[in-house]
Amino acid sequence: FHPYQQDSDLNNFCKERNICVGGYSPLAKGRLLDDPMVKQVAKEKGVTAAQVVIRWSLQKDIITIPKSTKVDRVTENFNVLEFDLNLEQMSKLDSLERGMRVTWDPSTVP
Repeated sequence: FHPYQQDSDLNNFCKERNICVGGYSPLAKGRLLDDPMVKQVAKEKGVTAAQVVIRWSLQKDIITIPKSTKVDRVTENFNVLEFDLNLEQMSKLDSLERGMRVTWDPSTVP
């Protein structure tokens, strides 16, 4: 789950049934970090692109666990709890939907 792959129908189905959704690869394996819209929102907030994308996922009520082996990035990731994205910023990120999977596709599993 990330701005390029939001799976809105599945997410809504789960929310209606009180099923928690966990997002895998919230940064789209780094592909979102260079997106102009993500960078614009990051500049507006004074945070990193990674923080913007992680915060977006959290505000969507997605269980989000970004992976890092670097202490400074783990700290940076934790600091997403110190700010919120406003409705306009959330809408900008919502508009990035592309249906782009960066890992395996569960709909193709027999």
